[in-house]
Amino acid sequence: MQSGDMEVYVAEFLVIASGENSAKYIPELPGLDTFNGEIIHSNEYKSGAKYENNEVLVVGCGNSGIEISYDLSPFRAQTSIFIRNLFHVVSKEMERLGMIVSKYLPVFVVHIMVVLMSIIVYGDLSKYGICRPKQGPFYLKATAGRATVVLGISSINGKRVFFEDGAEREFDAIVFATGYRSIANNWLKADQSLLQRTSAQESAAARIGFE
Repeated sequence: MQSGDMEVYVAEFLVIASGENSAKYIPELPGLDTFNGEIIHSNEYKSGAKYENNEVLVVGCGNSGIEISYDLSPFRAQTSIFIRNLFHVVSKEMERLGMIVSKYLPVFVVHIMVVLMSIIVYGDLSKYGICRPKQGPFYLKATAGRATVVLGISSINGKRVFFEDGAEREFDAIVFATGYRSIANNWLKADQSLLQRTSAQESAAARIGFE
């Protein structure tokens, strides 16, 4: 308040509807500060035009990571998308149908239906290095929320990126589609127990919006 006075409100619940997870998250990686190409977060990405014919590493395969990789392709960017976890490939229409049907059928039936649709539409993706997890897509969504990014980058030196499997490549740019962190701790002054997070919750806070 302008006068410096303070007002106290008492309520049983506090609803934060102002975008709690809004601080971009870029993981700390050994040597990241030595990278002499471009480093951006997905929320800073505008167009693939500036990356024409460049080697681009997209870290994270949530909605943003996949869409950015797709957007880069018409500009002949040599794009690598990195994630270590197994994942399901489904369209928005498959997900929407699964969510509707899950109101009436058991989740395991919905899993079978959605995975079969994915196989019919996309075929066997294992030949491209894309393997499905044993758990169904809606089980993963219910237990882990939106998928988290698991990095397998061991270190960076200049433009050269070293991976945990021993591989190494040079890149002109790195796009981190690695989600956002909560900023509630910056302005919500309360008992620490209110803001305390478990390690699992903290991991869930840094997500791709799939993200």
